[in-house]
Amino acid sequence: MADEIIGFHVQQAVEKVLKSVLTRLGVPYEFTHDLALLYQQIESAGVSVPISLEAVEGLTAFAVQFRYILYEEEPGFDRRVGAKLAEELIEWAHSVIERPVQPQDEEDSDAPGAFL
Repeated sequence: MADEIIGFHVQQAVEKVLKSVLTRLGVPYEFTHDLALLYQQIESAGVSVPISLEAVEGLTAFAVQFRYILYEEEPGFDRRVGAKLAEELIEWAHSVIERPVQPQDEEDSDAPGAFL
């Protein structure tokens, strides 16, 4: 499989992880593939993401709107690094999502993610 296809799937996994954490935090987000924006929204909500912004930013190029562009000048995609990044973020997201609901979360039952 081409690196672009693997990169696309890693980008999608990371995007869904970040969006699930934002939902759990009750933070509304735009319909975007911009991983840096999603990352910054999580950090602004006071939650630290265990992966560097730079590592996440590099995956945005693999988002759906770019996945059919040929990356002739780009170095190959390191599949092991991408898989490790996705695995680490998934584990981290589980820890955030599975936290007990705080009293203030219960008061704001209309907030996105309040059902989690």
